[in-house]
Amino acid sequence: MLAVIDTNELIRMASTWRVPESPLLTAWRKKRFGLVWSEAMLDEFERVADGPRLRRRLPEENVRQFVAFARKWAVWVKPYAGADMPHCRDAKDDVVIATAIAAHAPFIVTNDNDLRDPALAARLREEYGIRVMWPGEFLEALRN
Repeated sequence: MLAVIDTNELIRMASTWRVPESPLLTAWRKKRFGLVWSEAMLDEFERVADGPRLRRRLPEENVRQFVAFARKWAVWVKPYAGADMPHCRDAKDDVVIATAIAAHAPFIVTNDNDLRDPALAARLREEYGIRVMWPGEFLEALRN
């Protein structure tokens, strides 16, 4: 089962790289799902992780170890670039959509209201079979 995890959730995962782990990080490490990532998403992740707001709470070592693990274990794709791709009201989130479409990932996991927009979520589900889910909702789906 493949899933694209948005940047904010990836930051949470990296911030708990050491104990205690976030439930999403634990599920990924136990190979309960395949994390899909792209270089464009990695760029966004590194930009956010290096921002002044997170520098105090997110150790650089956590970021390095998380990225090294992802380089080895994530499913890497080149984001979809078709003109027919649905767009998010926050253009920065388009890379999440493009990555999910390219990977044929059935899930986008996010707390971001822009990605959770009902019209966008309906289109992604109808046209691409992608379900936009809350992290807890996704973890529940993994248990079933």
